[in-house]
Order: sequence, then C-alpha cells, then structure tokens
Amino acid sequence: MLSRNLNYLKSVRSDLFESLGSLNQLSAADPLSLTRSGFTFPNLTARKEQLEIPLHDPSDPHAEAGRLLAPLTEQLSQPEHHVLFFGAGLGYHIKLFASRYPGVPYSIYEPSAKVLKAFLSEVSLEDLNMTMLRNLYFGFNPKLTTENIKSFIYQAPGSFTVITLPSYVKLFSGLHKQFLEGIQAVIKYKQQSLVTNHHYEKKWILNSFRNFKYTLNTPSIFDYRKHFENKPVLLVAAGPSLQDEIENLRQIKENGTAYIFCVGSAINCFIENGLIPDAAFTYDPSTENKKVFSRAINENTTGFPLVYGTTVGEDTLDQFPWDKIHIPINQDPIYSYYFKPAKEIVLQDAPSIAVITLQVLLAMKCSAIILVGQNFAYRDNQFYSKGVPYGHSESPNQLTVPGVNGTPVKTTASLDLMRKEMEHYIRLYPQAAIINTTQDGASILGAKFQSLTDTMQTSLTEKVVSPNWSNQPENGVSDHNHIHSRKQDMLKQYQQIKQIFIQMQAAMLKLKNDQSPALFQHFDELFKTLQQNMYFQLFLRQMNRVRYEQLYSKTVTIKIEKNAERKAALLLQLFGQFLYDVYEDFRKIQPYFDQLNQTIDQLPSHKARLR
Repeated sequence: MLSRNLNYLKSVRSDLFESLGSLNQLSAADPLSLTRSGFTFPNLTARKEQLEIPLHDPSDPHAEAGRLLAPLTEQLSQPEHHVLFFGAGLGYHIKLFASRYPGVPYSIYEPSAKVLKAFLSEVSLEDLNMTMLRNLYFGFNPKLTTENIKSFIYQAPGSFTVITLPSYVKLFSGLHKQFLEGIQAVIKYKQQSLVTNHHYEKKWILNSFRNFKYTLNTPSIFDYRKHFENKPVLLVAAGPSLQDEIENLRQIKENGTAYIFCVGSAINCFIENGLIPDAAFTYDPSTENKKVFSRAINENTTGFPLVYGTTVGEDTLDQFPWDKIHIPINQDPIYSYYFKPAKEIVLQDAPSIAVITLQVLLAMKCSAIILVGQNFAYRDNQFYSKGVPYGHSESPNQLTVPGVNGTPVKTTASLDLMRKEMEHYIRLYPQAAIINTTQDGASILGAKFQSLTDTMQTSLTEKVVSPNWSNQPENGVSDHNHIHSRKQDMLKQYQQIKQIFIQMQAAMLKLKNDQSPALFQHFDELFKTLQQNMYFQLFLRQMNRVRYEQLYSKTVTIKIEKNAERKAALLLQLFGQFLYDVYEDFRKIQPYFDQLNQTIDQLPSHKARLR
C-alpha cells in the first residue's frame, strides 16, 4: 500500500510527494514506539515514556470518528471553510470526513513520522477525496512546525477548524498545546499585519521613492556608533509622565551627562518647555507626520538633528531645515536594493517609534538606555504629556496591566502591543542595561524601574556628550559605482516586466476560449516569471501585499481543480483582479522610478549631505 500511495501522490500531487522525501529518515529517528493492535478494527498502540495509548477507540473507531465530526456540521457548512486534522492515526475520522463533506478542503498534520508511514501503509489515499487535500505536514521540529502553521493559516482563504484525534491530546500534550498557541499567535499576527499592510503597503513604497534623494545624501545613524557606544542615552517618549522630568532633563542637557533622544510627539513637549534634544526620531509613514515638527520648525531657532526612518511620511523631510540622519527600515526595499550591503543593520518596522529607537540603541551598545515618559498607559485620564497637541480622552476599551509601582494601570490594546514589542527586543539583548524611569507607567519586563533623580545620581555623573556629534559620521560614503550598477540592472527588470504584462494579458484573453493544459501551463510559467522579476518583487508585490496573500490562499484551489472551465473561470477572476491592481501601481510609480534614476544620474563624485 505504501508504494501504491506514493506513486499515486507522485502522479496527482507531486508537491506533496516531494514533501515526503524525508519520511523514511524521520520515521527511523522517531522515538515513538508503535505496535499493531485490534482484531475487529485495525489500530495502533503508541508507547511513549510511561504512556501506552491506542490511537483510536479500540471498541469502535468508526463511532469515535462520528463523535468527532458531529458538533461541526454548522461550521463545516460555511463557505471557504477549511479543516486541519491534528493527528492522522489510521485515518478513520479522515475517511468519514472525506465521504461526509466532499466539498470541504482539508489538511493533515501528523506529529509522528512513524505514524504517518503506518497511515500511508494502511490507508488508500484514493479513498480520501484527494482533490480536497490541501497540505500534508509531519514531524515535530519546533521551527518547522511554526513554518507549517504559517503555511496553513496563510493558505486558508476563510475560517477553519482544528480536529484533534483524542488520543493525541494525551500522547502529544505539550506539542498539542504549543500547536494551538502557535495557531493563535499566527492568527493574531496575520490580523495585525493585514490592518497595517492595508493601510501602509503603498505609502511605504511611495515614501521610499520620495525620500531616496535624502537617504542617498545623508549618513546612517550607525555611522555615529562611536559617539554612543558605551555611553548612556535617554529615550524620551511623549507619555503623561514626561512633564514630571522637565527640570531633570534640563539639568542632564546642561551638564551633558547623557544623550537625549526624543521620539515622535515628545518634541512638542520639549519645545513647550524650551528644551532642545540631541536628536529627534521619527518614522510614521502617514502624511500627517509632518505636522509633528511644525511647531519646532516655526518657533525654534536652535537646530537639532532629525533621525528618520527611510519610509517616513511625505513632506516630513522637505520641510525640515536642519541635519538629517536616516535609519534603514525593513519596509524600504529601495534601500536594501540600491545601497551596498554593509555591516549596518536594517531595523524591523514596529508599532512605535520608541521601539525602533530602542533597536537602534541596543545595536549601538549604549552603556545604559534610560526610558523617560514611556508610560504605555493612561495617567489621570491623559494619554500624552502636556504640550502635545492631541486629545487626551480615555478610550472606552481599556485593559489593566501591572504598573511600575505594583499598582495596576489602565491602558489600551494598541499601547499594550507597543509595550510587548519593546519587551521582545529587550529579551533579545539580556546583557543590555535598560532603566525605566517613567513614574506611574506600565511595568516593562527587562527594564528595571528607578526614578530619574536616582539614576542621575548613580549613572549620570560625567560629561559624555559630544556637542557637534551629528557633524562627525565615521563612514557615510555611498558606493556610487554599486548604485549605478543596480540602476542598470533594475532598468532591465523594468523592460522585462512590461513584456510580461503584455504576454499575461494575451494569455488571459486566450483562456476565455481555450482551456487546454498547455495554455494553463504557459500562464503558470508567465506568473512564475513575474514573481522572479526584481521590479515586481521590490515594488509592485510590496504595494499589493494584501491582494498577494489573498491570491496565495486560493492558488491550491485553482491548481487542483480538474474541470477546465471552472479552473479557467477561477484563474481569470482571481489573477485578473490582482494583475489589474498591480498594473495600476506600475503606472502610478512610473514617475517616481524615473525621478529615482535621474537622482542617481546626478550623483557627484563624492558624497554630499543635505541639510
């Protein structure tokens, strides 16, 4: 039966056949002990440590399968619903499902390679409605399991149900818990990413194009590593507790005992109180971001450097009159493509500029990172510090989290997400000294609480600030030959993608009347060529992340559809809308791409910095 199943898979689902390439090796290394059992109904008994558990109900595995499926009738009738079986066993429940719900797609995850081999040796895949089988995962490598979960979630176009074979809850209790928690984590991440991508996917790329002329002619923040390594830095946010520390900040500034970096809207509190930071950090991709610095530009005569994420909102950089320094952000594909890969770090986008700034300071190995005004919570119904021109009303949807003094504080889901993201990066650098001086704020794991007054007395006793640090980058020279070479390569990709669009449009027109296998194959090859095109990868796919994910979730459905007319209709519907959106963006970014090339053509023989 095993050879027959593998040959069948090879003929109808070569992708699944290839995924089983390591089955024999993993089965031999599987610590699970299996013995055949059952007389009336074939069964397997698993032995693991002190446990000895039959995989199916020995009295009647068919009845057990019915009990598993009985409560799910309503769920399984939903459109685009998907089922994931945790545990294949000998497939009694999968057989019943395949016969009872022939129109519902499903996937199988079998943690034991040894059980999967036994399954394939006993159960004919031809009885399992293979047209509906989307994926077959196996093994219990934690990293691979996480990747499998992501694959399943992102390929499921609608809702889904996990059906766990009861014996597996006992046999693989830890893995089962980890598996379900992993699913919840991926779902949460996907939902957050969906909202973020929907809002910013086009802005990130357009801003990267617009900001290229500045990024090309400004130093990276990592060109100043020598100024901050082994030096204390204050990361000052706009939380309501910031107002408490104004005089302490003034004293630190006057004495130069630590660098003071304000993030986001905190600059307005500084200007309100006549303070100038050593730098202000910003990254928000929205068009509204330019308003954050309006007051500083209009009312302040003393300049300060602006450290900006390369995807920052349009006009933020155009209006700023003083030094500019860039932070490479992972949402900026232009930076990663045109600038020669170097030692510097490309930072991960985050829900808060404070988290991005923390990444910078951690990477530069500051002797101490001191958080000020980082409440991540309300205080006296206030969301921001005095001087920040935003509303202070409380959100009706609040959470309660531990405060720095042990007293619970109120926060919101978005603020709590930022706090957890900050804690994530702190965990990555356990050796870093991080002090949270924020009075009445939320507790931040990994950042010990200590008042700023005490911190000044114990850690900020010597002058460390170089007054003109922003004029003293270490490197700051772009490899112009590399940039010109990349430009020529991208122009070739640009010419290629224009031809791909023409060919794909012609193929889709033919598919309306010709559903031959050769034409489907031709279209598939064209789409693969599109996906390999660098212009598409860097610009157009990034501008259509949500659409691309939606398309990805349906590709298996198209691939395994046997009826040629239905297959063509699905392909034209799904790919047609996606390619239309992509082509519209192709036209939209044309002038930005032209301007980028003109900027590269005008490169001087040395690097000049814009002020």
